[in-house]
Order: sequence, then C-alpha cells, then structure tokens
Amino acid sequence: RISSADRTMRPQGKNQGDYQMFKPTILGAGLLMGVASVAAADGHVFGQEAGWNIINSEALGGCLMEQTQDSGIQVQFGINGKRELGYVALFAREDLGLPDGETRIANFNIDGALFEGEGQTVVTDGFEGGFLYFNNPNFINDIINGQEMVITTEAGTEVTVDLTGTKAAGDAVLACEAANYG
Repeated sequence: RISSADRTMRPQGKNQGDYQMFKPTILGAGLLMGVASVAAADGHVFGQEAGWNIINSEALGGCLMEQTQDSGIQVQFGINGKRELGYVALFAREDLGLPDGETRIANFNIDGALFEGEGQTVVTDGFEGGFLYFNNPNFINDIINGQEMVITTEAGTEVTVDLTGTKAAGDAVLACEAANYG
C-alpha cells in the first residue's frame, strides 16, 4: 500500500478540534476544496469555472465542484459542512457490480504525489462509484495544482481524472462557501 504520515488522506482525527486546526490552514492558503457524492444533485448551481460546475449543496452544508470527464466518469470535489471534512467522489452511470456501502482502500497518484484513503462504495439513482472524506491539506493542494490524478482500487482498477481547471474552480468553491456559509 502507498502511504506515509504526511501523505495519507485518512482524517488525522475525528473530533471538531482537529478539523478546526486544519480549517484555518486551508482557508488561509485559499485551498479549501474537497469532493462530494451524487447526493449533491440536490444542490443549486452557484456558477461555472474553468469547465467545472460549482454547486451549493444544502444537504451537505457546503459547496463543491463537479465535472463529467470525457470518460463519462463524474468527478466531484467538495466540502461536507455537516461533517466538516473535504471529500472526493467518482461515479459512473453504469453497472460496475459494486456493492452499496462497502469500505475499500484506494490509492491516489497526483502527478507523482502518493496518497492512500479508505472510502465507501455508493450505488444510487443509476450511478455507481464511491467517495472518501479527507482533511489533509497536502492532498487538497496537490489536486488544485495538479494536472492528473490516477486512482487505483484494491481490485486493481485504475481511473484517470483530468485536473485541468481545478485551481480556478477551487477559488470558485471558496467564493461559494463565503457567500453561503460565511
């Protein structure tokens, strides 16, 4: 497995205090971003930036960026204000044979920076995929400054995500957060 203390996506702690220490670092750097689930379909479009839709999801209590890649995979990075964590989600509108709610390990390679995270599979409304929560500022920074993210599942399946435009879209997510959640 790919992991190291400073490159893991696993939350460093689950309590409010740990996130509060992390949150100012991200906000101060203008990097607050994460990933959402298909549940964000309840959201309101805040705008578009650099090929990404910026959405305010009241159900999640945060904003996100989403894009359907050329491969047909829907990618979402956002904020779940209710859990006070960032998240990443990938979904396909096809039968992938995934069970709903299963915990799995995924490895992420963002332009050579390696991360490992534990996510959950989701099957809903004709979509299959998964999401994971994170609070690691290195992961966020690498996404918004990266060009490509390759995700490898435990089963060896690889998905490549084009990160073009994530810097500008990340700034738009911050604007959405400021406008809707102060």
